Amino acid sequence: MPTDADLMRERAEALDAILNSPARLKLIVAGPGTGKTHTFQKLMDGNTERCLALTFLVSLVTELTDSLGDDHDVYSFHGFAKKLLLSMTVDGVTRSVDYYPPIDQIYAKDISITDRPTDTASISEALVKMEDDGVVLPGILRSGSYYNSVGHSDSVYRVFRALEARPSRVPRYPQIVVDEYQDFNLLEVSLIKLLATASPTLIVGDDDQALYGFKHASASFIRDLSVDPSYTRFDLPFCSRCTPVLIKAVHRVVERAQAAGLLQERITKRYECFLPEKRDEGNLYPKIVHARCTVQNNRCPFIGKYVEQRIRALPADEIAESRAGGYPTVLVIGPKEFARPTYRYLSEHLPSVEYRIGSSMTVAPLDGFRRLMRDRASRLGWRLLLELDSPPGWEEWIRDALIEGADIADLLDADYKTTKLEIVEILVRIVGGEAAGDDDLRLVEAATGLSSSALHEALGRSVDDQDEDEEASAEQLGDDAQEEPTVFVTSLLGAKGLQAGHVFVVGVTDKHFPRSNTHPTDDEVCQLIVALTRARKSCTLVSVGRFGNERLALSVFTSWLAPLLTSVRVDSSSFR
Repeated sequence: MPTDADLMRERAEALDAILNSPARLKLIVAGPGTGKTHTFQKLMDGNTERCLALTFLVSLVTELTDSLGDDHDVYSFHGFAKKLLLSMTVDGVTRSVDYYPPIDQIYAKDISITDRPTDTASISEALVKMEDDGVVLPGILRSGSYYNSVGHSDSVYRVFRALEARPSRVPRYPQIVVDEYQDFNLLEVSLIKLLATASPTLIVGDDDQALYGFKHASASFIRDLSVDPSYTRFDLPFCSRCTPVLIKAVHRVVERAQAAGLLQERITKRYECFLPEKRDEGNLYPKIVHARCTVQNNRCPFIGKYVEQRIRALPADEIAESRAGGYPTVLVIGPKEFARPTYRYLSEHLPSVEYRIGSSMTVAPLDGFRRLMRDRASRLGWRLLLELDSPPGWEEWIRDALIEGADIADLLDADYKTTKLEIVEILVRIVGGEAAGDDDLRLVEAATGLSSSALHEALGRSVDDQDEDEEASAEQLGDDAQEEPTVFVTSLLGAKGLQAGHVFVVGVTDKHFPRSNTHPTDDEVCQLIVALTRARKSCTLVSVGRFGNERLALSVFTSWLAPLLTSVRVDSSSFR
């Protein structure tokens, strides 16, 4: 059996092999917590020129920036594409292009008006698969050029096509590192490969953590790269985040999934607990807890009560450790139908609870008014308001605007235009610091759907104001806040990129996680692996016997993990 010294030496050798390799194109396929960020830092150390780090997850940008410092460029993938778009000449849009992520909704409606019924899913698919059927893709580019605006995917598409046409414009770096490669789709992978033609590139990923099939990402891209002879593959086999039981859990999940016909194309990889750092915590938390709640409903919120009970029992040193390490003390993960009520309960009983949800991707009235405040003839500004208001004749105005190239502002009904510009003028006065009368406020509130306070906050607060508020809050909370555990609640997808001292996976029942015990999917297996490996100390699976009025069976995942579980019953007597 290897000693701690053997393990430390082997880990160092694995890192040295990556750093010292003369290979221009490198690939690391490695599980969670194996030191990828540390590897990036070491690889970039000593470069006097700025290197580039890209990751799919915005949440990892801060982590990488903290590790790599200000000496290198760190971007989310879409953030980098936006930077390129604003700094180079791209056909169809100007360098002052309006970056507006919800614009897919506008593209879909425009094409529906001028050509044929189209939805936002078709918009996304046409872009990320780069499929041109003669209608959807040309329609996207036509509307984007007309409004001089782009969203996430068409910004990448325009940049990729521009660089593909003129490879000499591909930016060069002494080193590029790309994280979470399994989360990228065909369009994004195509741009990454183009970047790699001009710079030494290290790509890192893990097909066990492929969660974004809904956006056409595919684990097949990293699997293809793992057998591509132009890439030299390396391993980072030791996990310094998870305890031994959690590493065993990952292996057991993979074995049971493959026996059920899942993960058939999976890349074989070493994944071992780094005992010199995790042995003591492994002894303290030797099992995964399975909390079997008898019921969950509004009258008996047993999940929230149980999680609260466990949180209140956490030792002070573990709370302090999480705060010093910059990660939450507790992470609650699960299907939204379980995560949301758990958040509501915890937020009413604990002081530091946050619900992590994705940003809105829908058109809002204030989006249109903001643009008209800057330019009363803004094509996108008027288009957003028309999308929401649907006044009589509006589709004909859009059709004429797109086909003839006329300004929307010149096609509008006079009364409609006057009414909206009155709202714009009120908003301009509010931003300028003038007091608005009650009648004006009522008009603006009706037009934007925002209360007066929410409107002032959206329009008037500066970054300095927010910083001052945060500092004041910190002063009010004082030292007591530093002793409170921090709790994040999120969805199964939202957990990606996070870690915590203790993790609770709620809603581990048939019909919820997985959606079908008889037919779990590859995506759900990967979600389980991600959930288990968010924990630095302990992981608890929480199931429910009765959810509302519905009887639920245990998740098949609990049977897969049975030898590693210790079961506790949670009923009304648990809280007396």
